Amino acid sequence: MYLPTIEKGGSENVMELSGWTAKLEDLEVSLSKEFYKQYAGLPYDENVMVEHSARFQGLCREGLKQIGRDEIPELLFIHAVHGTEEVSQTRLKNQIYKKRNDDVAVTFNGQKVDLNSVRRFNREHIDDPQARKSVFDGLMGEARRLTSTLWRRFQVTREAYEKHALEPLGVYLVEEGISLKKLKEVVDQSARRAKPRFESESEELSPEVIGKEMEYFDDLYVYRHRIFEPFDSLFKDVDYVQEMRRITGRLGFDMDKVDIDSEPREGKYSSPVCFGIQIPRDVRILYQKTSPFGDYTSFAHELGHGLHFISVDEDRDFHERYLIPHGIAEIFSTLFEHLATSEEILTEELSIDEDTLEEILRRGRFMALYFLTFYGANSMLKIRFWEERLTMSEADQLYEELTQKYMGIRYPGTYWQTHHVVSMNDLYAPSYLLAEIRKSELLGSLRGRFGDDWWKKKQAGSFLREEFLSPGASIDLGSFSCLDPEPYLGGILP
Repeated sequence: MYLPTIEKGGSENVMELSGWTAKLEDLEVSLSKEFYKQYAGLPYDENVMVEHSARFQGLCREGLKQIGRDEIPELLFIHAVHGTEEVSQTRLKNQIYKKRNDDVAVTFNGQKVDLNSVRRFNREHIDDPQARKSVFDGLMGEARRLTSTLWRRFQVTREAYEKHALEPLGVYLVEEGISLKKLKEVVDQSARRAKPRFESESEELSPEVIGKEMEYFDDLYVYRHRIFEPFDSLFKDVDYVQEMRRITGRLGFDMDKVDIDSEPREGKYSSPVCFGIQIPRDVRILYQKTSPFGDYTSFAHELGHGLHFISVDEDRDFHERYLIPHGIAEIFSTLFEHLATSEEILTEELSIDEDTLEEILRRGRFMALYFLTFYGANSMLKIRFWEERLTMSEADQLYEELTQKYMGIRYPGTYWQTHHVVSMNDLYAPSYLLAEIRKSELLGSLRGRFGDDWWKKKQAGSFLREEFLSPGASIDLGSFSCLDPEPYLGGILP
């Protein structure tokens, strides 16, 4: 996951585009710094957030009034329209963040467990399914405390867009460069094709991984932090920051340009996250250690975002540097995550033996199947939420049906309200699937041009930066992608 990114500026008269975007950038940087501190578990000031948001909101409204629609690039227009309600959005985001940490919580044996700490709890109680079930059920019951605030945030987005003849799903389709028909086809077909294999592999692997068959409370993150545990001893002494520094250095990337915070800290966000504070000069990664192999892969994912952001040409316009659509940004996070766990890196760089390698790859394929089915449900939920103008209770009911359809397991309907991506963004979930498909197409292009050992060649890194990273939001997707799922699915399905 990445969070796009608000010192000075205001709502004074704006007469031309470049002056307007310069002020927008100043405010983006300042606001982003406060959100970073919030997610890092550092002291932050909500009053400062609201103050910056108010100035940003006023600036967006003034710019849209004074600058002709035909002068504003599409992505910038969408961003500014969303920004016309920035104060409400900021307040609601802060309320949601607090509710996730404080209100949606249960107590187990005297220990408080909330949505920010539940993954650590599950890791600590992985062999006690009754404890995990009790906490999961409790959190799903408490999730109703989020419902009204989430609903209001979604409605603020809808109302802001409707004033400018836009709507959230249509905006997403423009940003991702895809039709609704194609998006639904990609999501539905990928998840449905993965389901039979996912179910059979789950039957075989679950007794090994969690000591029982998979149930609704054994979500993707339970497996993610357990399935590679047999190999943790091989990774516990790996300095994966230095390992990735070495690997990416071959391609000509300078990791010293990315600030990395791995310190455990009360209140720190549970999931790894990358902040492009001021692209490309100030890029930061937050993560916390949970399990050696899982930490290695999640760090590589966030590092992909970081390397992307530091590689964007600083002379590019504001919207090209900051308004990179999710389905583009996630291409490069998944690319570097794939590289870190590829057969070549595991054998040549980390000296993993052949039998161990095969088992790691087998389990990796299972996690890809879990991703496809789980994100199939997540993605279709948010697509239909906006398309059909669902209420929250209707969305809960639909989510139960979609998890049954795509995963063969019926999740509680409120689960999506607790998920850090599905609930906290207007529409982000399908971008992960789009990015996986595009990443596989990009890998094919890199291999075709530089060979299977492309990752060892500086010229491949230069090509990657110049052609795909430097343009930011102006990347030419058509130069390597037609959103063909086969290269991705072919590596997972027999």
